[in-house]
Amino acid sequence: MKKIKWIIVLLPTLLLLNCASFVTNKKAAAKAKSVAVVLAAQSKAPENEDGGGSYTGLAALAGGATESKDETVSFGGSKLITYTIEAINKRFTEVNSWKTIPAAKVTSSPVYKQFSVTYEKFTSEEYSTMGPLIYFATTYPDGYVKYISGSEGYGKVNYMLKDLMTGLPADAALFIYLKLTYKGSFTIGGTGTAKVGVELSMGGLSSEGEFFLDKNYKFRGTSDRSTAIIAGNIIYTPEVESMYKEAIDSALDKMIANLEENVK
Repeated sequence: MKKIKWIIVLLPTLLLLNCASFVTNKKAAAKAKSVAVVLAAQSKAPENEDGGGSYTGLAALAGGATESKDETVSFGGSKLITYTIEAINKRFTEVNSWKTIPAAKVTSSPVYKQFSVTYEKFTSEEYSTMGPLIYFATTYPDGYVKYISGSEGYGKVNYMLKDLMTGLPADAALFIYLKLTYKGSFTIGGTGTAKVGVELSMGGLSSEGEFFLDKNYKFRGTSDRSTAIIAGNIIYTPEVESMYKEAIDSALDKMIANLEENVK
């Protein structure tokens, strides 16, 4: 009988632990009327879900390739993270009638250029040891600062973001991270077919300095189509790009559905 009582007592706690919420402050989220993506980054090479990463990142290092020189080696450069930002700006009007500030307007503004200087100075000092490794493994959209996920946890960065929102102007700053993945669906010796996927995460900070989105909450998206996998790796092609865009749309569908349900 005592065991049954303990199970009854522990069950609500276990349910709470497994029901993490993406929207952590509904009041702050509901107050936002205009939002802007101000920080964004993407994994440079896709991660093999069966273990290891695609050789594309290593090839970029060995060959000294840049995003503009060799798109295949750099896995599309910033195309996919740029597509993600554009999709967010287009579709977030579905969430509480949020008005989004276009990426070009954000990055071309004098206040963002000043933010870039102070932010990159801070991160270069704070991440002096790990920074170069993080930068190498990450891709950034054109015009945006080199965002290191987690930096918004520093009070100094939050003050920078609040100043930035005042100048844009925006009620909330959004920071997104896009992780690319793939998984072999039928392989022999690492060669066969694979499905591509993404994990999309997003944090939000109000102009009053309140976090209202959990940036550790991940939305998974996949494509129904398959691509070739050779020696455990996939190659960036226009077809693979379109598959990743399908995966991004899938993840974004889930994110927006969650926001529509919780932001009113």
